[in-house]
Amino acid sequence: MHMNSLINFSLIVTLFLGICNPGSAKEIYRTTEEKRNSAWNIGVSGFQHSLKSGDGNNFLGTSTAVELGYTHIDHNWLIMLNIDVISGPYLAPQQQNTKLDYGGTGTTVLLASSAEGADIRSYNGNYGFAIGLHYTDLVGRVVGTRTDSLGKTDSLVMRVTNFAMMPSVFFNWLKPSPRLVSNHPENLNTRIEGYHLNLGFLVPIIANYTIRYDSYENDQFQQIKEKGKLFGFGIIITYTAFLGI
Repeated sequence: MHMNSLINFSLIVTLFLGICNPGSAKEIYRTTEEKRNSAWNIGVSGFQHSLKSGDGNNFLGTSTAVELGYTHIDHNWLIMLNIDVISGPYLAPQQQNTKLDYGGTGTTVLLASSAEGADIRSYNGNYGFAIGLHYTDLVGRVVGTRTDSLGKTDSLVMRVTNFAMMPSVFFNWLKPSPRLVSNHPENLNTRIEGYHLNLGFLVPIIANYTIRYDSYENDQFQQIKEKGKLFGFGIIITYTAFLGI
């Protein structure tokens, strides 16, 4: 009785597997001709800021950022969207003479094209030109206290926003072709598709600053707020790794 039950159970399982997978075991792994042209990207950036207001509240110095984004790669062009977490610079607005430690976020959209119209993917490298838009929102906070002609300042905050155009040149080291879409284990693992080096020039379209601080003079509290526009330029260099998922 038990033997018959086992035989019947085995037949049912075999029939079920045959319906679900009529082919051989090798056919479990399916590969199509469709190729992946998109990748996540992670990288680091360095900024050189040179923005001046004309009234002494300047934004100068260097900062660094960690970026995370998504990229679509075609035959001879790519488009990239990044979100940046920025640290720095550590400096003093000229008028206040107070050290500020900056931090904030930014975002970049970049459209890049191969210089000679060739395939943008190459183990030996490929260069080209790009145009993009970059937005930065940084807040600098006072480090410690100070005493000057205005009296003792217990808090100082400077916020800088910069929406800029970003012409740039780039160099890629990318695998010649995207990975095939497949459920094979080798194609399901995350891998590095290549690297991207970009050198950009930031030309401000709209750049503003706001300064707030509390001042005590003759034992009286006073809150001071200043704002204005910034003019100048910036330089950005970014090194990015493309991750095929």
